Amino acid sequence: MPVRWSRYDPSYLEPEAKKESYQRPLEELTEEEREQMELKAVRPIKAAPPTLSSSTLENIKRKQLEKYHKAPENEKETIECNPYVIFHQAVKNCQPIIGLSNITRGGKTYQVPVPLTDNRKRFLAMKWLITECRENKHRRTMMPEKLSQELLLAFNNEGPVIKRKHVLHKMAEANRAYAHFRWCPELDDLQQQELGQGAKPLLQKETISEEREELVHPLGIHLFQLLTNAVQLQDQAVHLQKEEQMAEHKAMEAPLHPPGCAVYRSLAGQQAHQQLFPALTSSSFCRLSGCASRNRQS
Repeated sequence: MPVRWSRYDPSYLEPEAKKESYQRPLEELTEEEREQMELKAVRPIKAAPPTLSSSTLENIKRKQLEKYHKAPENEKETIECNPYVIFHQAVKNCQPIIGLSNITRGGKTYQVPVPLTDNRKRFLAMKWLITECRENKHRRTMMPEKLSQELLLAFNNEGPVIKRKHVLHKMAEANRAYAHFRWCPELDDLQQQELGQGAKPLLQKETISEEREELVHPLGIHLFQLLTNAVQLQDQAVHLQKEEQMAEHKAMEAPLHPPGCAVYRSLAGQQAHQQLFPALTSSSFCRLSGCASRNRQS
């Protein structure tokens, strides 16, 4: 498209944006492509138009170089000036390990801790960075400047995005009691290998929509096993406590014989009491047999 004016002279060549053209060997190039390649080594090339990513990386580079030149000699080695390393490390620091998923059980919706896939982790990290720059920054600040500030904060494990990740982890830890509502087929395979054929799975199988059936990270598998074992131990303790309470209740309802009754306490006295007087209680049998302990108590 023709323009009215340009800062470039007509001798400037157009930049080549495709990486594949630079990776082709010389034997596969035609004569015209070889001539163009030779001209690029002699004639100047127009600069590529700036993009959001290139401007953001340039701002990061400028800030780190300024910090590098102002730092003393003993601290210069610890300052990272490569913007690509800073970008990847910042995104990695923002990635959450575990998230929450809404699962309905018995008419109630629970927020169940769920391990996240690698794609979901990267998506949440980038989404939080972009949302923070759009909503919680000044409107007149350019987007590359906002992104560079957030990436540098995340690179140092600081800032609102890192805080948001920690809040999500705390919520998942608070809701760890609902971990048994989550079921994943990978857990059954792991349990069958560890416990053997015919072993009962730790997690109860439930129906979950296809959108929520995600691959489980190995760390998430062991986390769910630990949480489920803790819940099962708690249920067993409650069950044993209920059985003890029922046994105590039955013992209180059973007829008590006098503690000093030697006749009723002996095995022969019990058998004779059951055979001769099946309808009589222990106190009436002691009264009829003339037990000395019963007479002393009366």
